[in-house]
Amino acid sequence: MGKPIERDGKQKLYVQVYDILKANVEQGEWSVGSMIPTEDDLCKTYDVSKATIREAIAELVRDGYVRRQQGKGTFVICTEPHRGLAMRTRITEDIQGSEATFKIELIAMDVTSPTDDIRIYLQTEEDIQYIFTKRLVDDKAVFIDESFFPCSLFLDISADDIVHKSIYDLVDGKAGRKIVKVFQTIEVDRIAADKAAILDIGEGSLVLQVHRILVGFDGKPMAYTRLVGNGMKYKMQMEFEGIR
Repeated sequence: MGKPIERDGKQKLYVQVYDILKANVEQGEWSVGSMIPTEDDLCKTYDVSKATIREAIAELVRDGYVRRQQGKGTFVICTEPHRGLAMRTRITEDIQGSEATFKIELIAMDVTSPTDDIRIYLQTEEDIQYIFTKRLVDDKAVFIDESFFPCSLFLDISADDIVHKSIYDLVDGKAGRKIVKVFQTIEVDRIAADKAAILDIGEGSLVLQVHRILVGFDGKPMAYTRLVGNGMKYKMQMEFEGIR
């Protein structure tokens, strides 16, 4: 049972239930691979609503303790979940070392079927959310950025979210799961005509491309992004920070 629920306390009921359920997992009462009690059973045990239980379980899922399986139940997958990752990106002028004026503009946002390469990166056959932006430094386009997400993970992304949030904050906030691993590949390649026009460089010019696959605690890809630079002398600084 754990500590009692304080109905007149300052802490929300679902947070109290979450703490109790988390302790059951961490202390081995519910072992890895076992199914936790049903929502109805938990409602009876703690005398709270089903909505409260669902919120508590959603937090356990988000933190990597349990996984829901459609039609089967909720199962313990880890007693000591991985810490998440937050990633912040800053672009600075490398020429003079001074801070530059930086902004993001949305070019396209659509739901579409994945191409063969995106299907492989995201390990999914479902439709994907596609986001295409350009990053400007002192009003000049220096990077274009394409992001791809399985639609089942992201239900309410807005244009305002895209312009004002980093891709990592967006994924962590909208997907309900933390990023625990990032696979990054950097390559030099020749740019296609449509993207060259956006960056105001010649078709076939050599550009730097950065590919990233963002992975959740369950080992499944949550997003794929690719960033293409225009070859100008700018420095991108990436800061990774562990979060809970």
